[in-house]
Amino acid sequence: MKNFTEESMIDRVKRTGVLRVAVAFTRPPEEGMSDEYYIDPKTGKPEGVVIDYMKLFAEDLGAKPEWVSIPWNDQVDALVNGEVDVLPKHTNTPERAFRVDFTDQLISFNLLILISKENPLTLEELKQPGKAIACVKGSSNRLAIEKNFPEAKIVEIEEYLMCGDALEKGEVDAWVEAAISKTLFKIRPKLDAVRDSEGKPIALSREFDHITVKLGDQRSINWINNWIKFRMAQGDLYNLVHVRWPNCLID
Repeated sequence: MKNFTEESMIDRVKRTGVLRVAVAFTRPPEEGMSDEYYIDPKTGKPEGVVIDYMKLFAEDLGAKPEWVSIPWNDQVDALVNGEVDVLPKHTNTPERAFRVDFTDQLISFNLLILISKENPLTLEELKQPGKAIACVKGSSNRLAIEKNFPEAKIVEIEEYLMCGDALEKGEVDAWVEAAISKTLFKIRPKLDAVRDSEGKPIALSREFDHITVKLGDQRSINWINNWIKFRMAQGDLYNLVHVRWPNCLID
């Protein structure tokens, strides 16, 4: 639990003028990723929905954002150890909530099941024993596989698009992933989602990502939640997370 004599993250950032943000840059959207956070190959600068809303966040604190590149699996540890000030997008899980605190939700997405068109297994077939289902190592997607496919062999893979590689090569039977971009299916036509009778992708769950701070930093939680309400009302944050973000994802 937080030491109540410790300076809050919000006050420290205002004092230092620097906001240290944990990021794990992905490949750009044209390679099949969602418009989340990536390095623009043309400009060499960070881009994406998450980058843009964290720029707004830093601006309203009177600070400059510092993008600290940390592998996804190590980001919670980095926050707990004081290496960064904030995590810009983590899914709230009971396990994580033992170690960090989550503010109000920002971006949402469906958790989908991807399959190969060469081996188009149904939802019921994937529930049979012995099926290998991939997810990104350290992601909360593992929980969804454990819940929905208790007989599956879970294969954790280091990177998002490497899961797609494994699926295309037949090394796994399915891939459970969140925030699937429209571009992914265009450039990887061998992949598809498990769909219902009307052709809609079946969602295992609706997921939400939150700005995340150190455990017990209530001062920062209150400020961030007020900031979210203010920026939503202004329209700029709303356009980022409720217009631009869902427009890059498959329906």
